[in-house]
Amino acid sequence: MTFDPAQIHLDPADSLPLYQQIERALAAAIESGDLPASTRLPATRPFAKQLGVNRVTVVTAYAELAAEGYIASHVGRGAFVLDRIARAETPLPPSLRQPGDWSAHNFNREMMRLAQRPDIISFAPGMPATDLLPADAYRLALNTVLRRDGPEILQYGLYEGYMPLQDAIVAELAGFGITTGRDRLFLTSGTEQGLALVMRTVLQAGDRVLVEQPTYMHALDLLSGSGIEAHSLPCDDHGPRVDLLAGLLAELRPRLLYLTPTFHNPTGVTMPLERRQYLLRLAAEHDLLLLEDDVYRHLWLDEPPSPPLRALDAADNVIYTNGYSKCLLPGARIGYVVAPARLRARLAAAHQTLDVTPGELHQRALHHYLQGAQFVEHLHRLRAAQKKRRDALIDALATYMPQDCTWSLPGGGLYLWLKLPEDGPSATSLYVHALELGVAFAPGHLFYLNQEPGASHSLRLNFVLHPPAVIADGIRRLGNAWKQAAGNRP
Repeated sequence: MTFDPAQIHLDPADSLPLYQQIERALAAAIESGDLPASTRLPATRPFAKQLGVNRVTVVTAYAELAAEGYIASHVGRGAFVLDRIARAETPLPPSLRQPGDWSAHNFNREMMRLAQRPDIISFAPGMPATDLLPADAYRLALNTVLRRDGPEILQYGLYEGYMPLQDAIVAELAGFGITTGRDRLFLTSGTEQGLALVMRTVLQAGDRVLVEQPTYMHALDLLSGSGIEAHSLPCDDHGPRVDLLAGLLAELRPRLLYLTPTFHNPTGVTMPLERRQYLLRLAAEHDLLLLEDDVYRHLWLDEPPSPPLRALDAADNVIYTNGYSKCLLPGARIGYVVAPARLRARLAAAHQTLDVTPGELHQRALHHYLQGAQFVEHLHRLRAAQKKRRDALIDALATYMPQDCTWSLPGGGLYLWLKLPEDGPSATSLYVHALELGVAFAPGHLFYLNQEPGASHSLRLNFVLHPPAVIADGIRRLGNAWKQAAGNRP
């Protein structure tokens, strides 16, 4: 059985985007039985032509139907309606129709799904650019350690990880100004596991913790449902408002402050040296632990950033996390934690429980890759390419977005923070229009603990994912989406 496109009636005057009108009409027909199981939907190109819409609109509608378990697509065969049993067994990701209701956890799945779609230019994911990863050099490192060490490296490893890699990281940390030993360094399966390790060990239900506002969305996820009270420390164009911190410390007596002082996620700003020093003095006076997420340190573009908090910390109050997911090996998931002396034993015990037998293949390959000059050379090429992409994004924003938009000028990292005009469409309203035009971003409200003024009109753009020409095309589409969203406002 096939489907007659004449059954779809679109209303361009409706505030609902066209792709959603198509998706809802098809979903209703499937639910009612008018489109029974095994019905083949029309190919996207002729269907779009018959409906008088862009092919991307139909592709987006089909993608939504597939994501919600209504249809399945097969290369070379087309898209077919699934039966009710198959639909019931299909896990449902969040609907694109309600971005304002998304959590950090389910939006991460949405970002990764959109990043795989060839019809979408996505600025949403928090990942490095695939085309800038050193695939050939790392393949050689994998082959080298497999030949050298044999099949034993495919077995479970020690929970401490590969000792030579620990030594290499200790040496790199010395270059950052951080003096530590292997006994205070814990290898983790990515930086996020390091954050989970620290929060699980240091905090317990009833404790209070401060987070930057806005902050890394998955830090909010880690705290959600834990019984830990999270409170916000506002940020400005230079990072956390440390002038407000003394009052919060006296009022709340928090156990820990989580922050990303260098190339902050999501805003891209970097905390000045003077602010870092003042923060450390306050932490020492109030016995406040600082959880420093420094995962973007390698990715400076204009000049090296200020030293890490850990390097300036005479009181040993800073728990330091870093890794190689943003600059080198996102899929290998290799991160680490540097612990204060008084927390070493507790973190070691928790680490052994959390990461019992990590694999050593990637740890040994990374150690081999870090030897010699190839990592330094990779970072040099990476910074040059990412600086061009950042500048291309800024040029495109100035060309295609409304004049009242403002944005940060990140000196490194992956992200640019865009603020929309307060009297215009919100970021979530813009999102649904942007998807119809084939572009995606991360709405700003996902990064806020409390929805303060400005959260609804902010968004995060990853400036490294695409070459300059694609970036320009994506922002052109975003500008057109903003015009559509503004025109549809009552």
